[in-house]
Amino acid sequence: MLMFQDSRALAAAAILSVFGAGSAGAQDWPSRTITMIVPFPAGGATDIVARKMAQELGTTVGQTVIVENRPGAGATIGTTVAAQAEPDGHTLLIGTVGTHGINPSLYAELAYDAVADFEPVILLQTTPNVVLVNNELPVETMEELVEYARANPGILNYASSGIGTSIHLAGEMFADAAGLDMTHVPYPGSAQVLPAVMAGESQLVFDNMPPAYPFIQNGSLRAIAVTSPERSRALPDLPTVAESTSIPELSDFDATSWFAMFVPAGTPPEIIERLNTLSNEILSDPETAEFLSIGGASPGGGTPQELAERVSSEIDRWARVIEDAGIPKQ
Repeated sequence: MLMFQDSRALAAAAILSVFGAGSAGAQDWPSRTITMIVPFPAGGATDIVARKMAQELGTTVGQTVIVENRPGAGATIGTTVAAQAEPDGHTLLIGTVGTHGINPSLYAELAYDAVADFEPVILLQTTPNVVLVNNELPVETMEELVEYARANPGILNYASSGIGTSIHLAGEMFADAAGLDMTHVPYPGSAQVLPAVMAGESQLVFDNMPPAYPFIQNGSLRAIAVTSPERSRALPDLPTVAESTSIPELSDFDATSWFAMFVPAGTPPEIIERLNTLSNEILSDPETAEFLSIGGASPGGGTPQELAERVSSEIDRWARVIEDAGIPKQ
């Protein structure tokens, strides 16, 4: 590990020399502690990714990288704080499909612009969601869940880590497509969601795979499907939503989550390029890649432009989902 860290230091020094002709701010970056804003509570999937990246990035650049959790209002509070930060590379945002794909269509008055107020840096991780049910709920498959919900309208509560998250919208998509009467119960964050389902406060959740995986492994919750188009490598015997029901409207069901790094608009392009290069190096490290693959997730990578294209595509996609499901503006 020490040899790898030494190689990182050499790589960082090389990158410094490459961009030495840039602006003074870019040359000096980072000149102080870097703040990585997570617009969700500690303990959830976004926070897990952020803390790993903060640790590795801090080692690489030789500065402290602190994770600052700023949850609330469907992740809009922390995201807005990041959008308004000084664009000098010392404030990073770990955004998600919720902050940059769903919220632009979900909120009537959003305090930030997901495209205009941010510069994309790099995709960090993608992960399927997984449908989990309380062990006392008498269902083993998605087909049985649909039958139970239809026989007991209004009885089932599905939990989420907040309005507008992929966890929320996956449940909305499923209920709308299957014609089910279920109640959405938002919690402050993912760390509160899974215990609530275990206790029976809510009966099911469409949670991100990494935080859910230990609960599946120890039998605390029952997994009945994954929400991605393909099965998860971590749980290859678990069917997808699409293949485990006979409902035509669910034949192409897809609710995949992702996490990415952004900086405020106006950040010098040299700093963005350095962040992208260093992050790609971190993500390609076998130990980091293995960590970010836990629970069936996949480490990211790529260019800022590729992330920009993903954001644009996701905004269009979730706008259609929200409109088709008749979800009212928040």
